[in-house]
Amino acid sequence: MISGFSCSCIEVDNQRKDIKRHRRKQIIALRRMDPMVSVGKGTWYFLIANSLPQMFYCLKRMGEPCKEHVGNNFSPVPNDYANQFLCFSKEIVRLFNSAVTSENTALIRDDALKLQSSLSDYRKHIINDIQTQQLNIESMTIFLNLVQESQELLGALRHVMRGMSKFEYNVVL
Repeated sequence: MISGFSCSCIEVDNQRKDIKRHRRKQIIALRRMDPMVSVGKGTWYFLIANSLPQMFYCLKRMGEPCKEHVGNNFSPVPNDYANQFLCFSKEIVRLFNSAVTSENTALIRDDALKLQSSLSDYRKHIINDIQTQQLNIESMTIFLNLVQESQELLGALRHVMRGMSKFEYNVVL
């Protein structure tokens, strides 16, 4: 289960390599199937297979700038922004944990879309504040990246859930 966004770059790279290795095995398996069945299942499989590495890249694009920012002792993001994002991050983690155990992929996709929309509104709020207030541009830019990558992470989750629902449906046929 996902406990938060704190995973090392090495862990992310190892997970990405595992996904690539599994994808190669699946391609071999799809080649051995009836071509008509393979095309139907392959489409949804590749949607999933391409979305999973995207999630890892999002985590990497979130983690590396934050790690560098903290490591260089740059100015922190104001507490009200950080606290608001913590609420979002808890909801993202809850949603990912639900995706692992839930069979209702449509509900996960809907919740991810709503959360993406809320993050979009929050991102617009941050951009407005950066333009109208005396905020530290460097820290707020990194923070803005964190919010945007969170949106991308949710988009990739939605793709995985869609692919899973279609792939499973096609498997039954």
